[in-house]
Amino acid sequence: MLHYASGTPKNDEFQAVENQLCSHRLLSMYSDYQGGVFRWLKDVQAGVLTFDDWLASTRDGERRLEQKDRIARRMFGERGLAVDWPGYVEAMREASNRLPKEPPRHIILDSGAFTAWNKPQNKRVSPVILDNLIPAYERFLSESDGLFDEVWLVNLDVIPGEVGRDATPEETARAIASSDENLKRLRSEFGNRILPVFHQSEGPARLLEVIDQAKGYICLSPTNKILEEKRWSWAMLARCALSDLDCDVRTHGLATTGNDMVRNTTLYSGDSEAWQQHARYGKVDLIDEETIIAECPVTKHVSRENILVEQYTRIENRTQARYRGNHISIEENDYERGTGESLIDQADHFSLLSNEKQSKIRSAVEKTIAFPLAQIDMRARSLVNLATFQEYSGHVSWKAPTGPTITVHDANGNEIDPEPYYRKKVEVQPYPTAEARQRFLAMREGYPGL
Repeated sequence: MLHYASGTPKNDEFQAVENQLCSHRLLSMYSDYQGGVFRWLKDVQAGVLTFDDWLASTRDGERRLEQKDRIARRMFGERGLAVDWPGYVEAMREASNRLPKEPPRHIILDSGAFTAWNKPQNKRVSPVILDNLIPAYERFLSESDGLFDEVWLVNLDVIPGEVGRDATPEETARAIASSDENLKRLRSEFGNRILPVFHQSEGPARLLEVIDQAKGYICLSPTNKILEEKRWSWAMLARCALSDLDCDVRTHGLATTGNDMVRNTTLYSGDSEAWQQHARYGKVDLIDEETIIAECPVTKHVSRENILVEQYTRIENRTQARYRGNHISIEENDYERGTGESLIDQADHFSLLSNEKQSKIRSAVEKTIAFPLAQIDMRARSLVNLATFQEYSGHVSWKAPTGPTITVHDANGNEIDPEPYYRKKVEVQPYPTAEARQRFLAMREGYPGL
């Protein structure tokens, strides 16, 4: 899976290294974030490709980092920790020099519709409107002309209902109609680079409509505030549906980098801001292995006209990779200066681990950045997490649908060849055939909640 790093660029001393770490970037064009996006674009245009480029282009950059060095040494000293502090400049230079001198080459611009919709009631803002979004998309494309290998634009999808409340059928119907109008207008402005969005619970018939709108690439949008298991199982059903439709369509998952989501759904690409969010909590994500009972959907043969998809069938015990958070931070708020009492109260904190585990974590972090920096700076931790997400998502490769990829069983539980069941040799098409559509819509029992 291709990992698109999302989140508004910070445009700080870490930004060049962040750019070097990721080849794919998703940028929100929500109004409050556009300033950071265009500042980021300006630096990429100006050739700020490495940490030394940033240092040379930033007034008083080295002096500011020397001040941060003094703060860091004081923090370690107050805690009685003997640390060979590497210094920001040398640590950042070393990290940058290990990486290619390349910014991201593949870009997705998001409309920011969910950001506006998801604001708390007391901070509610007006929804994103097309007349404001089009100029932002136009400006980015104009100023970045020839700079990137590809730039995709997400449709301005209208989200029905309210935060914390499911939408009514009427609200969903109105939202779909408005989304389709926006897609039509954006396509007239920007052509086939506009990606339509399929939302959780919109149903099989709507999936067919979104496939027809697509030019071989669609966005899947799981419901944000539900259990992760329900999010990834829905995305898996959508991928299974595309195979049942013999349809060659790539899928991009919006906010989809959870362990099970990445491992089970075989998305072509996905994004989330988790690599930054986890760093704010004082954690670095590192790849580990675990033994699990693997679960995946299978199909059971019910009759020659119908099949049933079961989402939770236990298969086997196996060891597989996952990323896991490790709390390593030493922040201002974890130490009470008045009493000298530590405020850290986590059983898995780095300081409470065995020497062997500490050494393993330190070595893994230092593949990206000096460990002391990651202990005291959220941005340094975010670089570690970004490197981990890039590596982890690469464990799963997207494959074009080749017809039914889920196992078919007869009434006695014996595995059978799906080819005779579908009575044809599978030929993948850009769009589903009429026969595939009829077969798919007849399988409504097989796709609950799609």
